[in-house]
Amino acid sequence: MDCNPFRPPKFGGIRCKTQSDYEALAVNPEQMIAILGELDKPGTRLEWMLALVHAATALRPEECFALQWWDLGWANNRILIRRAWSKGKATEGKNPGSMKPVPMHPALAEYLNEWRNETLYNKESDWVFASSRKKGRIPRSASTCGKDYLRPAAVAAGVVAKDDPIRFGWHNLRHSLATFFGSNEVQLSVIQGLLRHSKPTTTARYIHPVNSKQIEAQGEYLEAIKLGKNGKEAD
Repeated sequence: MDCNPFRPPKFGGIRCKTQSDYEALAVNPEQMIAILGELDKPGTRLEWMLALVHAATALRPEECFALQWWDLGWANNRILIRRAWSKGKATEGKNPGSMKPVPMHPALAEYLNEWRNETLYNKESDWVFASSRKKGRIPRSASTCGKDYLRPAAVAAGVVAKDDPIRFGWHNLRHSLATFFGSNEVQLSVIQGLLRHSKPTTTARYIHPVNSKQIEAQGEYLEAIKLGKNGKEAD
């Protein structure tokens, strides 16, 4: 599981306001590479895989941690959402719409298959992210993994300041994928389907408003007024 060692500018995440006062920090692909780089160690393979799956699928944490191997549809490239894991037990999903399958790109399937070959808990009925401490009987704790591994990796990667009180966990990666798609002109209906929201207005709150076309247009304007890289009129 090789990672690009690229290091992004410090604290460069996009903060996206939701309906509440909570501001979700969305990370860009380069920052995600840096986070994965921090987790790409022999002792944190499970956490690396967790971060990749969250980042690539926008699964809710309670859905991702509840995955069992027979939920992965290798033949038809999809992940079945059959349950959630909350407060130490399996529960129903958030709502009927949230139980729809999500896509599993062949590249992601290949990484998951590698992880299955590494983990001791690889039977069809085993948890994909099983707790070794509990001998595989239950999945790992989402809150503990986020606090002890994901956030420290984001701090080490320069994505979050060590003393920044902002929350940063698995749900931020859901915001991040939505923001990436929104900034690359992916249709709102496609993003809504991936996030399995019942309303497009909910999905819109996950997407930062600045998109690539706007950035491109701004660059054309700066070129038109002949500004150089240092903000001075070009010769």
